Amino acid sequence: MATETAIFELLQEMTAAGKTVIVVHHDIYSAVNYFDWFIMLNLHLVASGPKETVMTEELLRKTYGGKLNLLTKVSDLIRQKEFNPLKN
Repeated sequence: MATETAIFELLQEMTAAGKTVIVVHHDIYSAVNYFDWFIMLNLHLVASGPKETVMTEELLRKTYGGKLNLLTKVSDLIRQKEFNPLKN
């Protein structure tokens, strides 16, 4: 966790310095805390935009397929702005 935090702090510093940062990241739980714009792919572009727009049940299903109980809950929490995996 400390390494991930250090990496994301560096990415945030780069962004604050005016750099464009593009990251491939598969962990939705941490990604929603660090990034504000998402591109979702599943062999083709499914969606792109602000996390509040693309983190929906429908788009998560199109991206990941199958039944997504946990991911659906995450998308609901993101829209409600209550998601913070670091919070106990």
